[in-house]
Amino acid sequence: MDNETTATSTETRSIESGDLEILLEARAANPQWFEAIMLGAEVMSQRRKKWSGATNPFANFIRWAQMNNVSVNETFMWATTLKLTRDQSTEAKDDSLLDNKIDGMNYPALGAGWMLMPDIEKLACMLELGPWIDSTLLARWSMADGTKNQLQDPRP
Repeated sequence: MDNETTATSTETRSIESGDLEILLEARAANPQWFEAIMLGAEVMSQRRKKWSGATNPFANFIRWAQMNNVSVNETFMWATTLKLTRDQSTEAKDDSLLDNKIDGMNYPALGAGWMLMPDIEKLACMLELGPWIDSTLLARWSMADGTKNQLQDPRP
């Protein structure tokens, strides 16, 4: 399989001292940015439960791609656009402007996480939800004998 990323696994790993050093440097460089990032991290678990449930954390994006016959990668841009183009004057009381910005920040981060995920793990996430695989993933797939898959992305 030909993978565009260099990631080896999306398994949860421990936070290491190097990670903490990066976070400390980022906080020193821009404390307000760091505060926004921490707010985004704080709501991630709640949002996952709300939108993906007990399945994989990309389930709602995969379902969106299935329903609209697009690549999963495209759904992150759409989610960001929908969140940031809402009529702010009519927002629900539980959806503040700051919440919109935090969610609008998290969608591209989720998209980056999807890009970092190895193709085999993307395939597992898709198949967990049923018999559907993103055609852009299939187009990159190689056969066991090394030949390139003949499937083409059906979209123009």
